Amino acid sequence: MVAAILLAACGVALASSGATPQVRPGQFPPPRDPRQAPPPTFRVQVELVQVDVIATDAQGRFVDDLQKADFEVLEDGKPQQVATFELVNIPIATVPDRATTLGLMPSDVRSNSGDTGRVYLFVLDDMHTRMDKSSYARVAAQKFIERYLQPGDLAAVVFTSARRNVAQEFTSDRRLLLASVNSFMGMTVDPGAGAPLRGQMAIVDTARDVSSTLTALAEFLGRVSGRRKACVYLGPGFQIAPHGGTPGALSPGEYRDLVAAANHANLAFYTIDPQGLSTLAEGATADTPSLDAVAAFDAADAAHEGLGGLAVDTGGFAVAGSNNLDRPFARIQRETSSYYLLGYYPPQQKEGSTHTIGVRVRRPGVRLRARSEYAVPKASASTMTNVKARNVPAALVPALDNPLPNPGIRFSVAASAFNGAGNAAPFALVVIEIDGRDLDLGGKGGVDIAEVAVDKLEKIHGHDVRHVDLALDAASLSRVKQQGLRIHARVPLDGDVKTLRVAVSDASTPRVGSLSLDLDAPDFRTAAASMSGVLLTSGRAVLLPTANVDEEFRKSLGGPASTAREFRPGDSLQWLVEIYEKPGAARDVRVTTTIAAADGRLVLTRDERRAMSEPRNGRGGVQVTGGMRLTDLAAGSYVLRIEALLAGEKQPIVRAVPFNVKD
Repeated sequence: MVAAILLAACGVALASSGATPQVRPGQFPPPRDPRQAPPPTFRVQVELVQVDVIATDAQGRFVDDLQKADFEVLEDGKPQQVATFELVNIPIATVPDRATTLGLMPSDVRSNSGDTGRVYLFVLDDMHTRMDKSSYARVAAQKFIERYLQPGDLAAVVFTSARRNVAQEFTSDRRLLLASVNSFMGMTVDPGAGAPLRGQMAIVDTARDVSSTLTALAEFLGRVSGRRKACVYLGPGFQIAPHGGTPGALSPGEYRDLVAAANHANLAFYTIDPQGLSTLAEGATADTPSLDAVAAFDAADAAHEGLGGLAVDTGGFAVAGSNNLDRPFARIQRETSSYYLLGYYPPQQKEGSTHTIGVRVRRPGVRLRARSEYAVPKASASTMTNVKARNVPAALVPALDNPLPNPGIRFSVAASAFNGAGNAAPFALVVIEIDGRDLDLGGKGGVDIAEVAVDKLEKIHGHDVRHVDLALDAASLSRVKQQGLRIHARVPLDGDVKTLRVAVSDASTPRVGSLSLDLDAPDFRTAAASMSGVLLTSGRAVLLPTANVDEEFRKSLGGPASTAREFRPGDSLQWLVEIYEKPGAARDVRVTTTIAAADGRLVLTRDERRAMSEPRNGRGGVQVTGGMRLTDLAAGSYVLRIEALLAGEKQPIVRAVPFNVKD
């Protein structure tokens, strides 16, 4: 999350007993107990240290033509050999207006083959924010998500109180991110007239817990390499005691742990007090501020100093006392869009030790910004994921625990939720289409696949693990190599599932791919009426080899369910949904199916009435199918929209799937 989503320190775990296996992929970890004894010190294996470097000219413009030989990296003043070098330069599209941004429709298919955009972690500090000031953080986060988050970016939302039920795992769906942000509420109260310092102390007392949460999050993100990560902190800040001993404030050691974890994770903190100038106006009269107000100002300044230090020490920047956040938000976007990623292998060092990093450039006139240190991870950080998995292949476990896509094996996934038959749990029909070029097709290997369904609290409500043998004849192997491989699976959804995590490994090579996708799974058992997800297929879908094809849906749909959402003119498109109603009810339903072009023009409109009293399938639903030849459709973007309106209801149930027609 984060999204994936919730990020967790405990990772993935499958029960080894005969009971239903339980899996716990990454979720937001709880705050660590600062009193916990540190683990024994030992020397760790040398690992790649990555440093992201922002290079600008005298006008502040990014310099994008530097080469590996232009950089020099030093650790503790000693030159290091640059082992890896990458230029990351993600284009920034024109910012759409709010209405357009909110109207963007995310695809129901996720793929790990495209380039991941920017990676943001929004941390909303509810433990320090007063209830009556909650709107400042909400509005600021909303603005960033609506105006600066672009297609392909991944973001997650977490609260410092570690309330996982309202947090959001890593996703590209603005609607889910906004829903999480809109639930934000500060947890401190107005101290009341004559006693503001009691309120300030209550806020300061939470600093250690907040720091522990941030440190655990940074340690988790340390497992995600190859990308600059931006933590956008929104809150009033917390104090850091320069010499220790201040009640509630962070000690120098606790602060160093937080900075070390962030720098090891390549996580830059952008710390923002969204209250702006309102903080400075608190408690003051028009003439002279009261002594209580002065104390409040001093506490606020100390908290801002803490935020400023955290930002500088991790390669970000801080904003306080400003009501205009557009400029800093745009700067955050730029700094996470264009940078160089350098990697080197340091000498073997003592666990927990900290080392300075220096980066120089040999071209005159170029200015560099990069983090200035890194810490060798402690045992608690390097072994955060306590993985126990008997029936998930070992290669898939860390992939399932990673909230960001891994393109080691490229594939796409679509998942549609359906009601279960009889007393069986609902399930998701999961369609996975793997790029055959990433598989070992020597005729002796195979593919391992695992899908895990989790709720917002990261409790597992179903999973599926399978192996597909690739010991095929020459003709079949050639088809898989050229066209890929499709796999169908039914994953039980025995609960309020929000996320599906999928991992694929080649049993004959070290290659692994993974991704997470949001799953819209209604409560079929309690809703008065509900609709399944949409399955799509096409005339060309039969050309892709399919393992474990779901025969029931293949027969109803007219072909194997597919992840394809791009079609050629002249191809055919078929769709399937199921409509459910509570047992005992039998209202008629009006089903309206439309296909609209990007300009809103309807190219298909179909109305039909179905009697819910007619014989239903084993899942208690009425199945609705349809199809269309795409011969007359011009190249462009379209949306298939299916509405079901039951008699007596005012609002229809809606499913919509975007697709493209391309020459």
